[in-house]
Amino acid sequence: MKKRLRIDQKKLREIRDHVDPWKLWAELQIQKDEPRSKQNDWWGISPLNPHEKTASFHMREDGSWYCFSTEKGGGPLELIQEIIQADIYKAGKWALDHGVSVLSASDPDMNGTAETEPVKKSSEIKEEKKEKINKPVKHDLTKILTYHDELKKRGISEKTAQYLGCGYLAPAETKSKALKKMQDRIVFQIRGINMDKNDDLTPVILSHIGRALDNNKSASEGKWRSYSEFFKTLELYNIDKLLLDPEARKQAQEAGQILIVEGCFDAAKLVDANILNVVATFGSHLDEDQIPRLKLILNQLGIKKFLIWYDRGTEKGREIEKQNKAIELLNSKGFKAHGFDWDMEFESSERGAVKITDTITDPGEFSSKQLQWLKEQGMI
Repeated sequence: MKKRLRIDQKKLREIRDHVDPWKLWAELQIQKDEPRSKQNDWWGISPLNPHEKTASFHMREDGSWYCFSTEKGGGPLELIQEIIQADIYKAGKWALDHGVSVLSASDPDMNGTAETEPVKKSSEIKEEKKEKINKPVKHDLTKILTYHDELKKRGISEKTAQYLGCGYLAPAETKSKALKKMQDRIVFQIRGINMDKNDDLTPVILSHIGRALDNNKSASEGKWRSYSEFFKTLELYNIDKLLLDPEARKQAQEAGQILIVEGCFDAAKLVDANILNVVATFGSHLDEDQIPRLKLILNQLGIKKFLIWYDRGTEKGREIEKQNKAIELLNSKGFKAHGFDWDMEFESSERGAVKITDTITDPGEFSSKQLQWLKEQGMI
C-alpha cells in the first residue's frame, strides 16, 4: 500500500518551482492561436472563458499568464486554482496527479499519493493571502514620464496627468525587464496606502501599468502590461489621492458616496472634470480581496455608499451582469451600493426625453462638461 504524500508549504513551493507551463497548457487542452503565438510565448482560447471567439489567454515562458476576457492572471498554480475552484494545496495536488509538476527525487515521500495537508480553513485562507502580497517598489517612473497626445485626445490635461502620476514612457536602452515592458506605453503609477502605528496614512508605490498605443502592440504584447509580481485584485486605483488629498476627501463627504469605475483612464477623466471622489478596480470586476481597501475608505471617510459605474460596453447584458455582481458583493459586506443607469432619460425642453447616446460606452468618453452636469443632477 502506497504511503500518502502530505503537501506542506515546503513541498508546495517545490511544486510551484517545477511546474512545466507547456505541459499544463496541453493538459488543460487550451486551443492555441498559432498566428499570434511565438516560441515560448503563447496565445489561446481562454480556459476560463472557453466560448470566446477571439483568443484572449496569454502565457509566457515562466508560466505567468493573463486572461484578458476575465481580467485575471497569476502563475501556474493560480490557473489551476481557477480551473478546479480549490485552495492552493489542492492545486498543487492536481499538478502532481496530472504530471505537470514533480517533487525532488530526494524526497522520501515522492512515490506516495498526493494528499493535501489537513489544515483549518482559516489557515488555508491565510496561506492563500500570503501568495498575494503587493510589495512596495523602489523606482518611480513618474520622473521620466512625459505628456502625450493620447492623453490630450482622451481629454486628460497635463495638470491632471502630473497630479495622478501618468504619462508616456519613451523607448530607451535599459537592462531592466520591468522598465522595458512599460516602454512606448501610457503608464500609470499605482500607489497604495500604508498606515503606521499612529494610524497616519502615507502613499506607497506598488507598481506601474502601461497601456499600448495601437492595436498592433495590443495584439502582440497585450493591451495592458504590469509587473508580474503585482496583484491588481488587491488594490484600488486612486485610493491614495482619495484619502490624502483634502479636496478629494471634502468632495467625497459632501457627495456622501464614492464612484467605482473600471479603469485608470475613466478615473483620470473624472479627476480632470474635478470629480475627485473616485477609485477604479482595474477592470469590470470587483474582487473580494479589494474589500479591505473599501473598508479603509469607510473607516477614514465614514462613507459606505458606492456607485458602481462600469462601462456600457458592446455586450450590454454581460456588462450589466458584471456591474450587478459588484453591487451584490458590496451589499453582502454591509456597504450600500447601486449602479449607474446607462438607460436613464433626461428631459429636454427642445427634444423631450433623451438618453445617453450609444456612441458613449464608458465614463471616459463623456466630456468634462457632461460629467459636471451629471454631478450637478445628482446622478454621479
